Amino acid sequence: MNVERRALAGELIPARSRVLDYIELMKPELTGLSALTALCGFYLGSIGSMSVPLFFWTAFGTICLGGGAGALNQYIERDLDAVMKRTEKRPLPAGRITPESVLFFGLTLAIVGIVILG
Repeated sequence: MNVERRALAGELIPARSRVLDYIELMKPELTGLSALTALCGFYLGSIGSMSVPLFFWTAFGTICLGGGAGALNQYIERDLDAVMKRTEKRPLPAGRITPESVLFFGLTLAIVGIVILG
């Protein structure tokens, strides 16, 4: 039985595979580039000495917010992703993660990011 059918049947999927699926939902390449851009702006905008804790929390908040946006985008576009060759193997259209889990994950990350950056 393949992974997609196992997920839909409620069978256990290895933890490593599930973690990688959630990381993929966050669109790490795009999120990483957004965080790098924010941190470059943070550094260039720092007058005098830079606050390392504030730098860390800016990075963490940006990654949470960007990752949440990536997950919510995949939640919204799940039906289109299922029919496109390029995106049909993503965790949600492939059935490895339920839409409810993706919605909860995306909203949680986005809210955490907003609280940290707000």
